[in-house]
Amino acid sequence: MRNPVFDIMKGVAILLMFVGHMAIPADGFLNRFIYSFHMPLFFLLAGYFAKSCEEAQVSNTKMLINDCKRLLVPYIITSAAILLFTLMRVLIKHDVSILMDKFYHILYRFDIIPIWFLIALLWIRVLFRPMMRLGRWALPVSIIISGAAIFFVHHYTQLPFCILTALSSLVFYAIGWWHKRYGFPRWLIVCAVVCWIGVMMGSRIDLYNVAYGIYPLTLLGASGATYAIYKIASFVHQRWEKSVILSALRWVGFNSLILICFHAFDIYCCYVTMVLDGMFGIELSYWPIQIIRDVLVFMLSWLYVTFVRPIVKR
Repeated sequence: MRNPVFDIMKGVAILLMFVGHMAIPADGFLNRFIYSFHMPLFFLLAGYFAKSCEEAQVSNTKMLINDCKRLLVPYIITSAAILLFTLMRVLIKHDVSILMDKFYHILYRFDIIPIWFLIALLWIRVLFRPMMRLGRWALPVSIIISGAAIFFVHHYTQLPFCILTALSSLVFYAIGWWHKRYGFPRWLIVCAVVCWIGVMMGSRIDLYNVAYGIYPLTLLGASGATYAIYKIASFVHQRWEKSVILSALRWVGFNSLILICFHAFDIYCCYVTMVLDGMFGIELSYWPIQIIRDVLVFMLSWLYVTFVRPIVKR
């Protein structure tokens, strides 16, 4: 049976992702709070529910096909929509550089915001599955791989296809997987929550740019934050299970993949300002425009979930 608490957690993280992509001060508390855990939380939860081929009772090929359907296909569809819209701009503006930039990020870097997460998670699922056979050694090996990837990016260069971003994020997936099977001592969990407070005071995690601040501190801090949010979400869910806010958060968490894809299209292809000014002569400041854009993303996601997805799944 699906645990709604995990959907609530993902719902919170998705909303924070939207806020994090707004023009909030980089050195402000809100920004530090969001970037202390919000993307690691997704990898931690994915790792928590990860299964080996033996546990899932399917072949490795079947697992790979399922992963590609769930992660690679949405990336391709969203990227194709972005490229198509960009091509329309090229035909209007006669500026090929616009299209070349999109090709570079979509087909070479594979790092379109925020759907880079889909490619990174695909890499992690494929790479970590054989590592599960290492048992308790899977986590230490993942920490070494993550540290090596971070070192390579900062001292040499980033590699195409989002591979180093995935390798650096592998550790969070491994932590989630380890916690489900072996658990962590309470003293370490308390230490991790304390580290989270320390991270919010000054350090910061930006998985997209492979920026981890003080690596051990941010690693523990993001893990402690995820645990704390799980406890808070469980507490709130037990007492206000029927509330409208929690129902909305569960919906957002359950449909997080759809929201991420529509949000990516919004980031690269939305021209609300141009439409309002050109068609209606309305000039709005940044925040009203941003609210309109986010509302459109949620509306399109709701329309897709309600009317399109049932047809696609037939």
